[in-house]
Amino acid sequence: AGERAARVDPATAFEVFERALALAPPDAPEREALLMRSGHAGRRSGLLPGDEVLERYEASLALARSRADPLAIGDALVRVGNQLAILGEAERAQETLAEAVATLEPLPPGRALARAYAFLAEEELFAGDTADTIELADRALDLLEDELDEVAVMCLHLRGDARCSM
Repeated sequence: AGERAARVDPATAFEVFERALALAPPDAPEREALLMRSGHAGRRSGLLPGDEVLERYEASLALARSRADPLAIGDALVRVGNQLAILGEAERAQETLAEAVATLEPLPPGRALARAYAFLAEEELFAGDTADTIELADRALDLLEDELDEVAVMCLHLRGDARCSM
């Protein structure tokens, strides 16, 4: 129900994920995804302060690390890095996103790595490194098949912004 509500009603999605989290035992395998989804819905709805969103993402990352799942770790690192950027912690965001890329690059290429490249490209743009922004955005686009994918749209936007800045 939370997934269905997430795109059209983040507040309802957040409430549903909160109920699910309250029911999930601390060692439940679903808890990792619930922390991630509730953090995202809480951020989008404005019902969860930024530092609490970060806490949920970090808790989800800890669970992924405990399972030693590199794909889940990489995905969680991207969310943590993005939230750090939102909170104005640019240096930690770049470090975290670079760790996500390093974690995901040895795996078969896919959307998770494209997302990591895209969010790292965004941080590079904000840091004023337009060449790295374009390179990372292009790497992400090379991994994506659907030009209408939200990550592809993000990369095209970043690439355009970088070119304008040049």
